Amino acid sequence: MCGRRAERRYLSRIRLPVLALVGLLGGCEAPPPPVEQDAALLAGVAALLAPGAVPGPLDLPADHGTHPSQGLELWRLQARVEETDGRAHLLTLGVVRLTLATPPDPPLSAWRGDRLLWGWSQRLGPVGVAFEQRRARAVLGLAGTRPDPPRVWVRDWTLALGPGRPPWRLRFEDAAGRRLVLAGGAPALGLARLAATLGAEATTAGPQGYLLPGLSVSGQLLVDGRPRAVEGRAWFEHLWAGGGEGAGVGLRLTRLTLQLDEARTLACVELRRAEAGGRPIPGCVLVTDDGQVRAFRRRELRLEAQERGTHPARWRLEIPALALAVALAPWEDAPGPIAPGVAVRVAGSVEGRVIDGWGWVESGGPGQRIRGEGE
Repeated sequence: MCGRRAERRYLSRIRLPVLALVGLLGGCEAPPPPVEQDAALLAGVAALLAPGAVPGPLDLPADHGTHPSQGLELWRLQARVEETDGRAHLLTLGVVRLTLATPPDPPLSAWRGDRLLWGWSQRLGPVGVAFEQRRARAVLGLAGTRPDPPRVWVRDWTLALGPGRPPWRLRFEDAAGRRLVLAGGAPALGLARLAATLGAEATTAGPQGYLLPGLSVSGQLLVDGRPRAVEGRAWFEHLWAGGGEGAGVGLRLTRLTLQLDEARTLACVELRRAEAGGRPIPGCVLVTDDGQVRAFRRRELRLEAQERGTHPARWRLEIPALALAVALAPWEDAPGPIAPGVAVRVAGSVEGRVIDGWGWVESGGPGQRIRGEGE
């Protein structure tokens, strides 16, 4: 029975979105679920991206390491890379750690452990969609985390996080031959900095984390089973939380991370009531490769969803102080939500220059309404 009775007691302490993740990661090793079932698995990631208590202040380099005392932790990179012939690919790759509870001492079995890790990668490109995943308990060296130097691994996937201050240097590799190196010198963008654009003060009660924007990425991917040299731009995200219900019940949070060009990354959030009524509260932070950070609050920008649905991908964003006006539309090859966001193209202009960028849009919380509906 793989200790299912004891495990059920542990699961009662975890919020419902995470139960979907636990059910598929499971106590016993099993064949991976088919791709069409992965929406349920991605609900575990959504627990880290959903609205909750206000993020706390960032403490680097310590926070760049692992957080074993927290029930949930996410490491994720998102990138646009090109092959030498110019063919472009969008890539998202991440690892989630879920802690169920403290295991008995001594453990009932060498195969029993309190930590589950799931890794996924999805690539969009001219040859279609490629999806992979790895799952394992943190036992017998199959998966785990190390604090110094910080490292995360799931079976043959390894993510080395590098130093906890600029210049950043992260490395991913697997047994199939994929190798990616991410490097950059822009400052980390803490979630509390984004929350401040909504008028919130930082606490230590809610989800914590940060974004490393404006990273260069180079290395090798497998395309049609053959190694291809690639290079491009990326960002890296590290989030952690206790796994309980947040303070944002009844609210819906949308996060937009946009690579405008080679030197500028724009991170935006929008908080709204799940039910009709009230005005959404948006905020944005612009980070440039030379380390400049500019924040914009609700009266300094205009952010509007252009479609209905729980995961709107079409948006329009204007920031007059930057002479910025861009439209977001789904990446044409995207099959739908990707862990758990939607890949988008970013088209428009900023300071008189044409923008042809890319990004991800992620929404968490109850069903969403667009502006004007039901108001």
